[in-house]
Amino acid sequence: MSTFTGEEAIRALDEMAEELQSASAELDAAWVSHPRCSSTIRMRAGEAASDILRFLPLLSESHIQAMEEVADDIRQLHEVMSLFRSGRPPGRDAPRATSRLIVSYKALYFFISAYQDKLYSVISLLVDPNSPPGPNMSRAFNPTTSHNHPVRRFLEAELPDYVDWFPIWRDQRNQVKNGVSFSTGGPAPENGLLTIGVRFNEFTADGGVSVDCSKAVQLSDVVAALRVSAQLVRRAADLAGSQS
Repeated sequence: MSTFTGEEAIRALDEMAEELQSASAELDAAWVSHPRCSSTIRMRAGEAASDILRFLPLLSESHIQAMEEVADDIRQLHEVMSLFRSGRPPGRDAPRATSRLIVSYKALYFFISAYQDKLYSVISLLVDPNSPPGPNMSRAFNPTTSHNHPVRRFLEAELPDYVDWFPIWRDQRNQVKNGVSFSTGGPAPENGLLTIGVRFNEFTADGGVSVDCSKAVQLSDVVAALRVSAQLVRRAADLAGSQS
């Protein structure tokens, strides 16, 4: 998966936000004309997309502020050496920006996951109109039934990248739901972190925290999530348009 520097990541995030907005509008236009269109499902899908689009500027702002905070910390570390010699302790604020970034990532997992569930309802009605639409995308990834699931077959035929992506995002969302701890790391190019990212920390039996410094979620992962979501939305729009 590609990684970006800070400025490149923000630009890529903005571009994918525009792509998702365009795809969502395309699906809404195709779906509203479909004979099996459910107004409730249509409006919920649109609102879930809007939640993501409204939240992304907050994520961008949190990321920029966290990067500035990290840069300030690096500068202060250099200043500490001379301050200690004079006996004056350095004044250091709490890491508020990185804390906001952590919360922003946690929230984003739920917004993007909720959108997948709404897309599942739309696609389910398109590919399996004689069955209830169902509540969530996880149904298409049930290990005992997914081999014969109509939505899963659609995904494998139209967007195999989505089949690879969704279980990873769902697992990470479940970790967040279960109260996993996050920490920030980077920039650390030697570890593939060209910009600041968040790490999933494991709680230990004795009450400690275990941090895997080799892995982190970055804006490039958010961009990938938006890209595969927009691609799925366009596939659904094409299918709805062909059936209208």
